[in-house]
Amino acid sequence: EFSEIYVDSDWVLVDASGSAVLTGMETGWPDALDLKFEISNIVTNPLGLYPEPIGLERARLDMTLALEPLHLDLHGLQIFDLDEVLTVNGEASAQAQGWQIAVAGDIARIAPERLMELWPASLAPKARLWIDTNVTRTELSNIRFHIEAPAGQVPSAFLGFDFSDFNARFMRDVPPIEAAFGQASLQGKRFVI
Repeated sequence: EFSEIYVDSDWVLVDASGSAVLTGMETGWPDALDLKFEISNIVTNPLGLYPEPIGLERARLDMTLALEPLHLDLHGLQIFDLDEVLTVNGEASAQAQGWQIAVAGDIARIAPERLMELWPASLAPKARLWIDTNVTRTELSNIRFHIEAPAGQVPSAFLGFDFSDFNARFMRDVPPIEAAFGQASLQGKRFVI
């Protein structure tokens, strides 16, 4: 049991508490490590993606690290932020060709303003600028994503969401879109509304 863990690095500043349990000790050597942590006071800026670090309320982590073969099973990561919860699960394993990773997540809704705060300016900058400049109002819900990176292969990603009360200026000399609703998905270079 860990009553208090404090991490202060270039990427993250957090307080945490929880447990780490070695399993499979019957043979004298563990075969896995089960981790369960409650994380609070999160301030992060991974890879310097943001002009200023961003804050998140708290998180809950439940994962198992198997040692032979090396395999990480993310049973659940819940990130609590502004009355919403992002839930993520997945796995990663060491293969001869490199790491094989699969991660999926979802969040019921996110405020557009918070989305823009969390969206790094360097990630899809043209799409981000267009949305920031042209979308005047919207509600986003049922947001889900999946990232798969087979060892030694090109990763693939999917993002899907529902939108409502969507108001935007689509083209300069065309009347704006008002109160639109529907679904959208992004997979590879294909964006479908």
